[in-house]
Amino acid sequence: MIVIPEDAEAVLSAFRPDPGEATLHVVTGYASVTTAMWMLYGGDVSKIGPAADFKLSSTMPQLRLLIGMSATGSVTREDHIAFQQMERVSNGRVQIRYIRSDHGRDIHSKLYVWSDSALRATRAWAGSANFTMQGLGISTRSQENHLDAIPADDALAYVLSRWESAISCIANDVREQVPLESSRFGTESTFDKVSESTEFGIEESEDFYLYSHSRKQSYGGGAGVNWGIRPNRVSRDEAYLAIPIRVGESGFFPAKNTPFDVVCDDGEILVLRGASGSARSGKDLTTWPTNASLGRYLRSRLGVPPGELIRIEDLLRYGRTYVTISRLKNGEYILDFSPETSKPDPVANLVAEE
Repeated sequence: MIVIPEDAEAVLSAFRPDPGEATLHVVTGYASVTTAMWMLYGGDVSKIGPAADFKLSSTMPQLRLLIGMSATGSVTREDHIAFQQMERVSNGRVQIRYIRSDHGRDIHSKLYVWSDSALRATRAWAGSANFTMQGLGISTRSQENHLDAIPADDALAYVLSRWESAISCIANDVREQVPLESSRFGTESTFDKVSESTEFGIEESEDFYLYSHSRKQSYGGGAGVNWGIRPNRVSRDEAYLAIPIRVGESGFFPAKNTPFDVVCDDGEILVLRGASGSARSGKDLTTWPTNASLGRYLRSRLGVPPGELIRIEDLLRYGRTYVTISRLKNGEYILDFSPETSKPDPVANLVAEE
């Protein structure tokens, strides 16, 4: 039995192919792109780069991932976009399928099977661990789960039978066949209920200013939320949040280059990742697969036209000069950019008066 997270090396070994193994087949209730990347890169998340640079070498195994609870909302809109991005740039090495709404029942199984290039089963495990960072004990907040070795031939037969009845994440009609949730926490949960509930609850919070708080000035073109406003950028909306060294070296965020979902107070979901620098979690926090998503989102909230400078005056007019990112007790993240919950910012007021 593999006990998660205590037996971390056994978990990682299970996701490394033995000689002759070509494909990992996964049936899971819940899944994340982050975990798929972790598996494909052999547990070394430092190798995960921007989506534009995401390539799978011929030495990497193939991944066939079936998400069994998709018919009842286990896949969010941002999950879906990221899954599609991964499959499209993988040259066929990653294939992701969902269970349709008309399938008749959800699939809550957690099954992992290796096979060779001729689809002959080699190893298999089943248990309680979803194909997520929390489920496999590789998150900042892990769950206790287990995986037990089972007969590989029977496991592969089960996987293949369910695979044939599922729909590809890049199928033209996938949005008609599979409902996509707007929130990781389900349609009935509001941001306030999630942040205050006993089940989730805020474990730790950090504030990230949208101007240069230390230098007491707005970010110019080429820095922070105005990163894209400089020559030779793909989009003027490209943006990042500066991660203080203290936060980057702590365990608040996942390791650098590891994408993770953040549910915002208005219901939007952003996929963020720390990048650049030598700190454990990086020094720049931005969106994946494109860092322009963060800039577009902030400008939309602020009422600033696309590609235009975000000034301190814009932030003060809106009523908030920073975002608060909180890690919940279950390892998920939420982002608050609501003026109603903002604290006074005397530094920004002084800068605006100069």
